[in-house]
Amino acid sequence: MPQIPKSVHNRIPGIGWRDRKISFLETRTNQLDRAQNSLTAKLRNLKTALDQERAAHAEANAAHTAERAAAKAAHTAERAAANAAHTAERAAANAAHTAERAAAKAAHTAETDSLRSEIEILQSKYDAAVAEHQRFARSSFKTKLVNHLDATGITRSNNWHALSPIAQVDYKLRNYSFADSLGIGTPEIYRVWNSLEDIDFSDFTVDRFVLKGDGGHSGIAVIPLTRTPTGWQTLTGKEQLTDGRPSERMLGRLKQGGGPYFAEEFLESASEATIPEDIKIYTAYGQILQVLVMHTKGVQVINRKTFTRKYFGPDGEDLGPILPGATYGPEIPRPAQWKELLAAAEKLSIASGMAFVRVDLYATSRGPVLGELTSTPGGKQMYALEHDAELGAAWNNAEVRLDRDLAQGRPPGTLFGSEDYTWWYPESDLESHPSRWPRPVAEARRWFTPPPALPDAQD
Repeated sequence: MPQIPKSVHNRIPGIGWRDRKISFLETRTNQLDRAQNSLTAKLRNLKTALDQERAAHAEANAAHTAERAAAKAAHTAERAAANAAHTAERAAANAAHTAERAAAKAAHTAETDSLRSEIEILQSKYDAAVAEHQRFARSSFKTKLVNHLDATGITRSNNWHALSPIAQVDYKLRNYSFADSLGIGTPEIYRVWNSLEDIDFSDFTVDRFVLKGDGGHSGIAVIPLTRTPTGWQTLTGKEQLTDGRPSERMLGRLKQGGGPYFAEEFLESASEATIPEDIKIYTAYGQILQVLVMHTKGVQVINRKTFTRKYFGPDGEDLGPILPGATYGPEIPRPAQWKELLAAAEKLSIASGMAFVRVDLYATSRGPVLGELTSTPGGKQMYALEHDAELGAAWNNAEVRLDRDLAQGRPPGTLFGSEDYTWWYPESDLESHPSRWPRPVAEARRWFTPPPALPDAQD
């Protein structure tokens, strides 16, 4: 309100009361304004506090919501982890149970297999023991061979060679002379040396030959050599020689066979084999028991492990796997010179003066040729029981027939034939030396008692 000047104010009657009223009203208005301002400020403060409280409440709600969400998530995760742990524990338990069952089953299977194997081994041992017992309960080739080997050892250790054909039969050159006297083929002998130091083949004109020691057998002291542009080599090519002297290794092998040492013809096979068929004919004083034919392929011609075999009966029939564990060659044919081979073996057997001898022959391009004679075959000779008994019975029969022939006047020992032959040994005073052994000439069939299964044929 405008201010009234004081000079005017004093002349207006009653204006004082009005002024006081106006002053009171202005004061009251100011008070109300201040109160309003205060209330407005309080209202503003209250609103601010309310906003703050609301914000705090919202924040608290958000925190509570987050806390509940976190708690719920934690609970969910805890439950998921618990479920996963339980599932894993169950899976592990199942796996462990499965593995335990598998291990138990495997152990049971292994134990069962082991027991079955033990039973089979025990059964095999039992069968072998029964078979071995049966070998002693009746005729047995194996038993006869063991006893014969022992008798041969006694004869040789006492140097009783002169009157014992079983001690003479291992000497190759003696057997060649014996076969020649009967008209049976033998390898051509190129040269004989009495000592290892004397061996020299530098002047040989042949392209192939075989070095041997007189007492060699089963590939021992048997060395085939073939000519090369620079000298000689073994058939395998493992050893090369540039002069006419054996290597130290060859000399060692020859020494195992003992002297004299000789070079003989390299026999040509009647077939396409590297070497002629190795034919081993088991005989019992003129009776053919069985024929073993051995084949080899490639250059390992002396390694017996590379050979396959087949057994034939006297009539050429396949005897089958009569020697357990041997490597068979069912495709091996019967030798083409069958009759000639058997005739040569029979003739040598009768004239040998022994109840049993194995005659080893080669089927060559010029007919049967003697390899060696042996009264004690090496290697495994444990034949199937029935066959073993048949061979043993034939051996017994041969001993009886030979004793009968000796009683009827047959000269004892080996009887040489009437054909010309070369004697390769120098003279010696030792009874164990071949030059001291008698070589009677007589027709062995004159006294021969044939086995029951053979006709009484005469030469």
